[in-house]
Amino acid sequence: MRTVNLETPCLVVDLDILERNIHRMQRHLSTHGIACRPHVKTHKIPAIAHHQLNAGATGITCQKLSEAEVMINAGIRDVLLAYNVVGDAKLRRLIRLARQARITVVADSRTTADGLARASCEAGILQRVLVECDTGAQRAGVQTPDEAVALATHIASSKGLEFDGLMTFKGGAPDLDHVRVSGKFFEATVNVLRERGIEARTVSAGGTVYAAHAWPDNPPHAVNECRPGVYVYNDCVKVSFGVAALEDCAMRVLATVVSRPTATRAIVDAGSKALANDGFQWVDGFGHVIELPDARIDRLSEEHGVIERLESRSAPAIGDRVTIIPNYCNTVTNIHDVAFGIRGGYVEAVWPVAARGKIL
Repeated sequence: MRTVNLETPCLVVDLDILERNIHRMQRHLSTHGIACRPHVKTHKIPAIAHHQLNAGATGITCQKLSEAEVMINAGIRDVLLAYNVVGDAKLRRLIRLARQARITVVADSRTTADGLARASCEAGILQRVLVECDTGAQRAGVQTPDEAVALATHIASSKGLEFDGLMTFKGGAPDLDHVRVSGKFFEATVNVLRERGIEARTVSAGGTVYAAHAWPDNPPHAVNECRPGVYVYNDCVKVSFGVAALEDCAMRVLATVVSRPTATRAIVDAGSKALANDGFQWVDGFGHVIELPDARIDRLSEEHGVIERLESRSAPAIGDRVTIIPNYCNTVTNIHDVAFGIRGGYVEAVWPVAARGKIL
């Protein structure tokens, strides 16, 4: 099928750019001796996860059990679940997954670790655990190296658990100071653990911004794994951060102009249900229109995208199509049922977004 025959609005992925992004990040991390464990919440598509693994990724990262269930059912056998698993129902699901694949989980409290230990002992398995560390995100995670050491020591001495290492995440704008802060946090923790005879085999950081800026000028100290996610598609936010260019953005939303109410305004059929209502301080508007680089997607309602600042010499007509690079690809992924892989004007792949809406 030709791309021009797709109904709009729809989510398309430029396969040439996608493949280039995957291989470039893999080379970058491999060059510096860092394992790549991409976060699949960006694309939620098993076929893309397999592509990342084939390029050299050591495994994948999932945020929720339901995401991991989709990926494991698709044949993936090494998963980091980067989220505290709490409650008997979720622990039972975790044990089922651990019987099918190599699962690593995280904990930032004795309560969580003890729940994991109890479930693992009852099931007769040994569960790998990373201590989650808060190195600036002010989200989940132990707050100091001393707390990390204490929890790691507790995990290492708990029946049913195997202490595997440390992990952290700091999102938001590029913050090279965070690279140094997390490096010092990890270094202090690893050194004390080593003195106690406890090895942190895995020291994991994320995501795309960290991966792009941490090396080679900012050595990662103990870090030996990174979990980039958005790099596979890229988006307007990552362009504004300087870790990607517009030509590196593989995800686009195709839309059709359905109204021209004024000389400087166009209405497209991609509103918040197709683009997500993600406004960020780092970007202007709600996406970048490739064909109209000087225009602005000024606002979104559910089914309408309002493009302003049009000039008559470049203004589209009713029925014309435009191509929009979203602000933030993760949320756009989660509102589409299907992604179309395109190359050279033709649809080459049709991928159900299999892990869409997986929040449990």
